[in-house]
Amino acid sequence: MDRATPYSWTGDESSEVRSARLLSSVAYMHISHNRLSQAMELLHRAMNIARSTKDEWATANAVERLGDVYRLQGDFSKAEESTAAARDIYARIGDQSGLANALYALADAYRMRGAYSKSEKSCIAARDIYTRIKDKTGLANATNLLGDIYCSRGELSKGEAFYATSRDIYAQIGYQAGLARAFYGLAEVYRLQGEYPKAESSLAARDIYVRIGYVAGVAFVAYGLAEIYRERGEYSKAEESCIAARDIYTRIGDQAGLTNTAYGLAQVYHMRKEYSKAEESFIAAQNIYAQIGDQSGLGNAIKGLGDVYSSRGEHHKAEEPYITARDMYTRIEDPGGIAVVVKALGDLYCSREEYCKAE
Repeated sequence: MDRATPYSWTGDESSEVRSARLLSSVAYMHISHNRLSQAMELLHRAMNIARSTKDEWATANAVERLGDVYRLQGDFSKAEESTAAARDIYARIGDQSGLANALYALADAYRMRGAYSKSEKSCIAARDIYTRIKDKTGLANATNLLGDIYCSRGELSKGEAFYATSRDIYAQIGYQAGLARAFYGLAEVYRLQGEYPKAESSLAARDIYVRIGYVAGVAFVAYGLAEIYRERGEYSKAEESCIAARDIYTRIGDQAGLTNTAYGLAQVYHMRKEYSKAEESFIAAQNIYAQIGDQSGLGNAIKGLGDVYSSRGEHHKAEEPYITARDMYTRIEDPGGIAVVVKALGDLYCSREEYCKAE
């Protein structure tokens, strides 16, 4: 959302053109405050006016921001479709800044549904344009997103390097929201490496989000803390932090965030051996992940369901979700996910004395 190009009136445009562009600018403010239904209404009006006046830039801008709305609603297929349309228009009219922004947004949409190779390719293309046009904010954003992509693929060393680079650029240009995002990315790397004290200390991101009034960021960090507490075995603190994040996501209508907290709570319940609650939460998360097209999240939720069945001794029920998750991780090129679920399958077959399958 911080990649938007603001509209400034040049004085030589028709009232219809100004209307379309100003509607998109007002919609952007609504998006920034998670007022998504108001934003969508304005963007459809802006799109209709822009098309009627054959204003390609305004059309691309409205379509791109519509993609932002879909992404925040968790509808990644529509987000991808809208952003790709904006990318094509920007490329046709030769707007390099708009093209880079659309490529960046498209990379994020691909990442959210687990298409990491496509995400990486689009993000690198955006980064190269940002470098060429000397857009330091765009360069920092694309560098940070590459950190997200590599971290999601289990390439933690590469992820850490990109987060550190983006952190330094954000600090240099004084962009606080970006700096918070980089700190959060580093915390996630440390969490996945098991370095929990470093991970928790890196969540200075929360203080930045509170200071700048970015409520969604506060929820994001609360969920990150829940992950750290869960992995340290502090389940009550994990549940409390996860519920705090869920309550914020509910208030601001962030569907993707809500789904992640359902998954997080399911993990906590599983670790506390509250298997019925865990099963219910994993199924709820699985259904929403499937609905919004988040393949990585869906794989995790299905694998979690297999873990619950295995922990309850229902090994016959665990095999199917494990195989489904393995095939999904393979399709989206997630080596970390594949390794974890293959080990779970091996343990399952050994428990059933099916040693040929376990090999």
